Formats: sequence, C-alpha cells, structure tokens
Amino acid sequence: MLDVVLVLALSAVGAGAIAGGKTALGVLALVMALVFATEAALRRWGSDRALLRAVMFRPFFIGGWLLALVGVEVASRTTYDWVVILPLGIAYLALGVIVFVGMRRLHRRAEH
Repeated sequence: MLDVVLVLALSAVGAGAIAGGKTALGVLALVMALVFATEAALRRWGSDRALLRAVMFRPFFIGGWLLALVGVEVASRTTYDWVVILPLGIAYLALGVIVFVGMRRLHRRAEH
C-alpha cells in the first residue's frame, strides 16, 4: 500500500513539474516512480533472484539519480543545494560498490 502511495505521489510531482516547466526535475521524479513501481512488482510477483538484483542495483540508481539532480541544480544556477546533494550521490555510489563486492565474495564462498 505504501508503494502505491509513493509511486502516485512521485508521479504527481513529476507531472506537475513537467507542466510547470521544470522538465528535468519532472523526468527525474517520473524515473524514480518507475523504479519504485518496478521494485514493488518484483516484490509481489518476481523471483527472489530478480528481487536481489533489483536491491543490489538500488544504490547505483539512487547515486546516479542524485548526480543527475546535481546536474540539474548546477545548470539552473538558482541554488547551492548541489553542495549537499553531491556527497550523498557519491556516497550512494560507494555503497553500491561495497554491496556489489560483498555479494560477490559471499557468492564465491557459497560455491566452495
């Protein structure tokens, strides 16, 4: 139920931003809504393996999404919010690398 509310809220924000002329922010919100909807569908109907891959991909996606948001903020030149968002994006990408390497090590141990 919470997934549905989150997807609808992000879709409304994305559509409103696009209608209001903030195309880049609207597209980013709609992409985030699509990813949350995909993860919810995988949780409901997908296999465990597919869900694991989606969860492992999440830090990379959020990090890339935050870096895209930094690009939008820098291009708009209206605010300095990117100073806070940039380290968060880099941290999420680093978390993705740590999770990926950790899962590979666990997979290798399970094979032996």
